[in-house]
Amino acid sequence: MATSYYAPSGDDVATIKFVNQGRGNADVYIYQGAEFCTGKQDAGTVDRLSSHTVSVVGNQPQSFSFGYGFTDYSGTKSCAITATFTPESQRDYEVLIVSSYGGCVAYLYELEQGQKREISGKQREYAKPYTNDNWCE
Repeated sequence: MATSYYAPSGDDVATIKFVNQGRGNADVYIYQGAEFCTGKQDAGTVDRLSSHTVSVVGNQPQSFSFGYGFTDYSGTKSCAITATFTPESQRDYEVLIVSSYGGCVAYLYELEQGQKREISGKQREYAKPYTNDNWCE
């Protein structure tokens, strides 16, 4: 179960804009413990074809999950990506989730002077069931 996310403030924060181009409304979770995805916190819902900006502590690893669910003619489907990266303080980032043939894909960008530059993060894998805390490796 997730607790509510409380955004940090001050000079040592970065912002992440979560952009949803998936097939349903998407949920954003930020983890207190980035290394093993512990302390799941609900950072909000992003409506389809919309965005939501979250502040995080800069200069330290941040793990997040971003995913959506939807129902169509063949049933209920969902897709989520969990990743870790280290945002720099006072910088702006964007995570874009899009539908793909195999499910979904997420792209990570640094935003600077109106330009997007793709950067790398680490996509996380399941070490334990997702419903447990401390689930990624």
